[in-house]
Amino acid sequence: MCIPVCLATIPTFSLQNVSSHCTLPHEIKAGLPKPETPDPQNRLNSSSMTANLQESFDKAVELASSPEGGKWPMSNEQKLTMYGCYKQINVGDCTGSRPSMFNPVAQKKFDAWNAIKGTSKDEAMMKYVAIVETFAPDEL
Repeated sequence: MCIPVCLATIPTFSLQNVSSHCTLPHEIKAGLPKPETPDPQNRLNSSSMTANLQESFDKAVELASSPEGGKWPMSNEQKLTMYGCYKQINVGDCTGSRPSMFNPVAQKKFDAWNAIKGTSKDEAMMKYVAIVETFAPDEL
């Protein structure tokens, strides 16, 4: 059973697919947005955006692994986030068990990678590039 909700109290709530699952008063159904149909042009733009993102990521990895990148004043948290993103992009979701407490460095790396489990490859690339851009904004 669905209960009509005041949309002003829940700003992120979407009623897009509610009409197919619930019975709502006609006034509420009339205000629902129509589901968007996929645009073939948008798909082309999406693939070119992915290509640009891949290029930006490759450039960011090159910059971060250069001798210049080693001199950036990064916090350990930023380094671990970059490590986790890199592993997520190249390997996928974190698997296996957490390393022993006698190896704290491996634990931190595992935790950083595990923290972004389920993140898409594109999101991880954007996060990695964003961190590198804070240190080399003119390079990317």
